Amino acid sequence: MYKALQKLLGKEREGNNSDAALLKVELQEKEAELQRLRRESRLERERTTYLTEAGIEKALEQVMTNIAGPLANLSAMQARYRQDGNIKVADLLSVAIKIEASLHDFGFEAFGAVGETTSFDPGLHHLLDADIPVEGEPVVVRFTGYRYKGRTIRKAMVRKVSEITKEQLPDGTGI
Repeated sequence: MYKALQKLLGKEREGNNSDAALLKVELQEKEAELQRLRRESRLERERTTYLTEAGIEKALEQVMTNIAGPLANLSAMQARYRQDGNIKVADLLSVAIKIEASLHDFGFEAFGAVGETTSFDPGLHHLLDADIPVEGEPVVVRFTGYRYKGRTIRKAMVRKVSEITKEQLPDGTGI
């Protein structure tokens, strides 16, 4: 293109002013169109960024709204505990269940129930023992793991079944 323009500009010097003038006008029009398209592209990116941020903000606000009630209950329990040093475990567990249920609505889920025996998977489990089991070896869940929208964000903490004896707990669960 550069050579073609040079050639045409050379023709201008030779007296072909009308072709060169037309090319200059066409080039200016194309440059103006390019500038317009760049502006539109920048504005569209800004609009998309704004809408994305607004969507994220709205989703976070919904999460906070959902857990505000259980957190208010928890705050009241803390005040009661500071006042008389006593709270009911059932009430505390009820709040925890409500918070977990609220977060579940947004894709947060627990996996690996405490006490459950399962096959060791290094992608899902973190071993509490020093001796790492072979993948597939039975382990017992000590602490629940968590996923967010299918992605593991906290591995379940596990112990090898051979490390847990029935003498560890009166009920024989080994938990």
